[in-house]
Amino acid sequence: MKDPELMPLFSEKLKEQQQEKLSFLQQLEETEEKLVNTISALNYLVKNIDRILKQAGSEEKKELLQMIIQEIEITPSAVSRKEGRKITKIHLHFASRRKG
Repeated sequence: MKDPELMPLFSEKLKEQQQEKLSFLQQLEETEEKLVNTISALNYLVKNIDRILKQAGSEEKKELLQMIIQEIEITPSAVSRKEGRKITKIHLHFASRRKG
C-alpha cells in the first residue's frame, strides 16, 4: 500500500517501534550481564563456603545461612536426653524442583 497520506503515520510508528526495540535490547543486555555476575558470585560462594564461613563473624554467618536455608525440619521429640532432637530435612531457597 502506497497511500501518501498514510506513509507519515506508518513511518512514525515504525520509528517508535524501532526505538522501543533498541531499548528492550539494551535492557536485555543489562539483565544478562547482571545474571552472569550473579552466577559468578554464586559459584564463588559455593566453591569457597568453608573459607567464607570461617572468616565471617557470627552475625554475617547468620545472615548468609538465612539467605541459603529456607527451613529446617527436626524430629518432634528427642531420641534420648543425651542425643536430643534430630534434623530430618533441610530446605534451601534455591533447591531445584524435580518433576515426576
